[in-house]
Amino acid sequence: MIDPLERFDRKAMQFVEGDKVILCEGRDECEVLKGLTRDWNHRPKIGTRDEAGGYEWDQELRGLAQQVPIRKILAIGLVFDAEASRRDKVNQLEQWYEYAGLTKPATANRLRLSEVDGAKVLTAYLINPPGRPTGCLETLFLQQVRASDVGECVTALLECYAEHCQCRQNLAKVELRSFIAYWNAYNTGLGLAIRDGYLNCRGPQFDGLRRFVRLLKSV
Repeated sequence: MIDPLERFDRKAMQFVEGDKVILCEGRDECEVLKGLTRDWNHRPKIGTRDEAGGYEWDQELRGLAQQVPIRKILAIGLVFDAEASRRDKVNQLEQWYEYAGLTKPATANRLRLSEVDGAKVLTAYLINPPGRPTGCLETLFLQQVRASDVGECVTALLECYAEHCQCRQNLAKVELRSFIAYWNAYNTGLGLAIRDGYLNCRGPQFDGLRRFVRLLKSV
């Protein structure tokens, strides 16, 4: 079941009464949400899909829903990337909610009450980048990359790719990882980049994420 954020703890996530849980698409989303929820008195449980256990997203969400009447989980939040199509991602979420026996909120950053075997739970979701038809979490950091001296070198690298060989990866992810690699070639994860101070979540482009965090905190 849901893979805990801590990389070296391979045990399944344990829940206690009153927990709020955030299921993220990947570890970078987990790291960003961890930083944005540091001031919570009761920190949320944050994790991603247990790929090693063979779980799919609908199974993860259903597993969380089944914990609601047992452990009295108060709220479940989902954070995913739009990737090539926000509409397609919303349709996927609709299917996952239905499989889990939950009711999907009408729009992102809205709470929706569901009932599982007589126990109530609030859910919300966010698709990055908020309000855009395509993209990913990394998109939110590109303004910082391009405003830096290192950003000019990264741009030159992307132009070289465009001219000489087709890049088959998500370009926003390539741009961000190339920037982080200048500072730390051994770890291009967002968590360390934010902790070391060469990226941050302070700009207006992160307003959607901050609203999502405040929404879950209010439960």
